[in-house]
Amino acid sequence: MTGFVAPQFGDLSWMSEGLCADRDSAVFFPERGETWKVVAAKRVCMTPCPVRDECLAFALDNHEQFGVWGGATVMERRKLRKERNAGMVAEGLKRCARCRAWKPLARFHRMSDTGDGLHPRCRDCRSTADPAMKAA
Repeated sequence: MTGFVAPQFGDLSWMSEGLCADRDSAVFFPERGETWKVVAAKRVCMTPCPVRDECLAFALDNHEQFGVWGGATVMERRKLRKERNAGMVAEGLKRCARCRAWKPLARFHRMSDTGDGLHPRCRDCRSTADPAMKAA
């Protein structure tokens, strides 16, 4: 499959330090309507968990679609991500679709057929993906 980029999660050693590490993971991944599990999971996260911030940041950065992470549900994380992204754009940054890093707008080629007028991938990712771009 062309265009697929495997996720690069980095150091995940913090996960073993979470208060959830020795709990049943099903509590943190409730089915629709299992609000008691959401309440129980949030209670663990807010105890306070020593890695709550890292957990929430991981879920936000990796667009985690399921479960309670860092004390936030999918819908709560979606709202947090939108607020964070709006702040980053206001600071003149854009997120690369390939490496997922926030970079200055100058690191993106102009492209008229996108919503913001910039290519979705940064110059670094485009040059490593396409050898012809190295000359550009």
